[in-house]
Amino acid sequence: MPKDLDSILDTLATQAVDQKLKDLDGEGLSDIGALCKKLVETKEQKQLHEKAAEEATQEIQNLSATIGTYLKEKNLTSLKLTDGSLVEYDEKLRANIKRENMHKAYEFIRSLGAGDLIKNEIKMQFGKGQDEDAEKFREFLISKGLVPQEKQGVAWNTLDAWCRETIENYAREGKTFPEELFGIFRYHNVKIKNK
Repeated sequence: MPKDLDSILDTLATQAVDQKLKDLDGEGLSDIGALCKKLVETKEQKQLHEKAAEEATQEIQNLSATIGTYLKEKNLTSLKLTDGSLVEYDEKLRANIKRENMHKAYEFIRSLGAGDLIKNEIKMQFGKGQDEDAEKFREFLISKGLVPQEKQGVAWNTLDAWCRETIENYAREGKTFPEELFGIFRYHNVKIKNK
């Protein structure tokens, strides 16, 4: 855009803002003040609702854990309430490997022949003028002394499913699965279906 056009547009924008400010009278300022007050109040209400939602979520988790534990202790997966509602329970599992445990956990996964669960990503950074080296990355990597950055990971849902299956297999075989290494977290999933 030509500089002259830029300055014309800037001047017009400044004049428009100045005119709007001149047009604001006491009543207009009062309206803006009321709107600002309403905005602050609405933000405060939103924060209160978010906090209440967090507390309700925590209460739901606590109640589900209590109901799930009770049903598990009684060897039940479901029961029917007197009002006809059906309560169903199953235990869910989540795995979350801590950074300091990744190497050992991945070695454990590999030792069980499940290494294909692990995704590997190798990146290499080249400086200016190294286009040819970048194109021949695989051939010249070692000979050029270049150091790749490696990233490994297992998708959370894949890891959860693998851990659940492996834990069940280990239990059947009387073995102990290293749950702490995989950050295993169990929670109770309780569903209540109305009649």
